[in-house]
Amino acid sequence: LFMIFGDLVLRDTSFKANTAAKLGGGVYMGFSSSLDSSSNTFSGNTAERKGGALYLVNTNELSSRDDKFADNKAHDGGCISLILPRTDHASITSPVLDGCVAQHSGGAIYFESSTDVTLKVGSATAQNNKAVNGAGGVVYWSKESDRMNTDINPAVIVTFVSENKNSAVVGNVVA
Repeated sequence: LFMIFGDLVLRDTSFKANTAAKLGGGVYMGFSSSLDSSSNTFSGNTAERKGGALYLVNTNELSSRDDKFADNKAHDGGCISLILPRTDHASITSPVLDGCVAQHSGGAIYFESSTDVTLKVGSATAQNNKAVNGAGGVVYWSKESDRMNTDINPAVIVTFVSENKNSAVVGNVVA
């Protein structure tokens, strides 16, 4: 699914065994788009570069609740890549993150920001996620500096219901 400049509501949908040559194996959203996602399953999706299941770039809003991500793969962000969001917060509530693999960083979630945005991942179940050659077995976040604005403070807040058997070169859980 490819979408730019729009709002998308996903409910009780399955994205299985999809492949993207570069970004967003299941869903690619960008440029002023908003995603409201609930009770969906993303399994066995692959992206060559970022976002095995979901790739979101310059999006206005991300709200994900009770979504299941299993066995998705990418270079960065085995399940989800959230790049340069245009909002002050993004939330992923009660996700199941199982068996997602990034060849580099962010086994399950890769988050990159150049603004004061907070990513909240709450009540997560995370197991068997891997950042094979990089950091953040479950979550990796990067503060991309803007030479004009060096006073930015993106943040990540993560709470787990269950977390086990996640691995990375640096930061088995969060880096």
